[in-house]
Amino acid sequence: MRYILATHTGKGFYTHEDRMKMPTFKFSDGLAIIEGECDEWIKRVNGKEITEIEANNILKQKFDESKANEIAEKTKELKDLKNKDYDKSDITIR
Repeated sequence: MRYILATHTGKGFYTHEDRMKMPTFKFSDGLAIIEGECDEWIKRVNGKEITEIEANNILKQKFDESKANEIAEKTKELKDLKNKDYDKSDITIR
């Protein structure tokens, strides 16, 4: 596997010919994970090859950021629910 930092350039970024040369191609948020002949593709998209450790660090950082954002969102939802005024006029205590 090779790990490449690249910017998605739109049409022609990953072509049918690329699919034939690179049977494994995963791209997300600027990181491509590739198996196969990809030197021409790297050059065409101005990619930069990085190590597996660097790729793992990037993925871990993105995961941590995602979880932090999710926690912040859920914390806000909880705070909003706690602060919400409820109509208690129809509650009967027996």
